[in-house]
Amino acid sequence: MTTRIHFYGGPFSDGLVYNGIPKFYNNNLSLRRSNYNYFTLNGTQDTVTYATNRRPQESEAFSQPHFELLHEWKLSPNITFNNTFFYIQGDGYYDYDGDWIPYPDANGNATPAMVWFRERVGYDSTFGVSSFPNLLIRAYVGNKQWGWLPRLEINHGSGSLTLGAELRFHHSLHWGKISYADQLPANYDPDFHIYEYNGRKDIVSMYGHELYKLDDRMTAMADIQFAYTRYAIENEKYLGNNFSLPYFFVNPRLGFNYNVNERVNVYINLAYTSREPRLTDLYPAEEAYYGMTPQFAADTAGGRVTYDFSKPLAKPEHLYDFELGWVYRNGLTTATVNFFWMEFQDELIKSGQVDIFGVPVTGNADHTRHLGMELDGTTTIGYGFSINGNTTISYNRLVTYSIVDSSSNGIVYRHNLDGNPIAGSPDFMANLRLIHSYHEWNASLDAKYVGAFYTDNTKNEHEKNDSYLIVNAAMTYRFAFGSGVYLTVRGEVHNLFDALYTMSGEGQEFFPAAERNYVFSMSLQL
Repeated sequence: MTTRIHFYGGPFSDGLVYNGIPKFYNNNLSLRRSNYNYFTLNGTQDTVTYATNRRPQESEAFSQPHFELLHEWKLSPNITFNNTFFYIQGDGYYDYDGDWIPYPDANGNATPAMVWFRERVGYDSTFGVSSFPNLLIRAYVGNKQWGWLPRLEINHGSGSLTLGAELRFHHSLHWGKISYADQLPANYDPDFHIYEYNGRKDIVSMYGHELYKLDDRMTAMADIQFAYTRYAIENEKYLGNNFSLPYFFVNPRLGFNYNVNERVNVYINLAYTSREPRLTDLYPAEEAYYGMTPQFAADTAGGRVTYDFSKPLAKPEHLYDFELGWVYRNGLTTATVNFFWMEFQDELIKSGQVDIFGVPVTGNADHTRHLGMELDGTTTIGYGFSINGNTTISYNRLVTYSIVDSSSNGIVYRHNLDGNPIAGSPDFMANLRLIHSYHEWNASLDAKYVGAFYTDNTKNEHEKNDSYLIVNAAMTYRFAFGSGVYLTVRGEVHNLFDALYTMSGEGQEFFPAAERNYVFSMSLQL
């Protein structure tokens, strides 16, 4: 029996940076460090026509200590029972610019956010029209997460059976208040919450995994998972948009492996799996004060909006997966070729937009397809050198998907995107690593290549992340002091050749990666 107790985590504080930059800024060492909270481009997208910088007071502070107990119990030579109990508490806040919230619309009329603030906060009727109060909003998040992960492993005469479960409960408190403004009503309470609610996500899952030896060459694999997830919004302070929404999925998998000889085996896997949308896809309640609404079926009869919280607009995604592979092994080399074909129904994909906190906005695509080939290999070439690498060549496309362009007189006009590449999905990726070991020295050189990919689903060439190649280097040395005491020193150089590249994007916002940077670390083993 073995028991381990882990405590880790620590507080951090930094400035807010969650919006991207215009793509053409990337090659300018100064402009690629711009920290905008909003910008617009001209028609050719080569000039910024308007931009506002993020304020220096915008920052975040958070602490998330982890407490874990890991327990392994050998009940017999063939039965092992593993348990993990955990508790995670995360508390913190972020202060962000709210100047844009009270602005009137193009006709000078009050926006939903202005009405919200007038009713809850008490600003007079001129708020947001003739004056701009320079708002700084504090958003607080308090998370508590705990759970139990049991796993029972049974080795029987013809194979092995694994039975397990996951119980995870996540409760949170969210509120926002005005930390600063040029103008505040008389006797305004600085601790007044302009929004407040509790969020919940509960997970209960059970699974079984069997590897069964049919004969000397053939092994069968059967896997099934029963997954239950419940989302909830509770105690919403003003609007009362409270709901509890359950999801239940059964995810089966079946596979066969055949050993052709001592060096070669082939396999085939079939799987079906489902995944629920995120809570923010259902209702971004922290954004309700400026007009965001629950994403559920609604009835507007009588001039009032009534939501049916049993009918979310965002659907769960469902995946049918087929894989066929070949593996070769000898004393020095291992090589794998894997072909995959994945058919998604209602896949949750990027829309090419972000919310006010820089989080990608997702939505369902009726039918999507991912198919391709994965190559993986490693070999020892002598004199302490070895090489390993992998490559993915894929085809990621929208089969059936359209977006709403506009609506008029009850008629909805849609833009058909069938056949377009899926945002954020490169068709080619590769990694290559050279390793050298000599006594207590270990050195490595890594190369990573990512092909070009679009940042939204409209196949707009202006919204395309360019391909990039980066190289990293690392070296370690282990000092031995006797009696099992070791000190390992490690140095790393990331982006060795100082490539300027953007690693991702959402629509017209691109996110620059770090220039050449260095990491030094030490670890002591007693």
